[in-house]
Amino acid sequence: MAAIAVVGLLYSLFTADGEWQEARAKSEADGPIVANIVSSLLHPTRFYRGFSKPSE
Repeated sequence: MAAIAVVGLLYSLFTADGEWQEARAKSEADGPIVANIVSSLLHPTRFYRGFSKPSE
């Protein structure tokens, strides 16, 4: 499954959650707090090697 499809599916499941819907309704009692949502999927560059752990 393509990454964008996975993100869409997971977001749909998240927004369908009753607890989240209740919290959203309470937080938006005086009006919406978010105008729009933008999602960006970033892909690592060819030269990316990950992050090293900080020394302790």
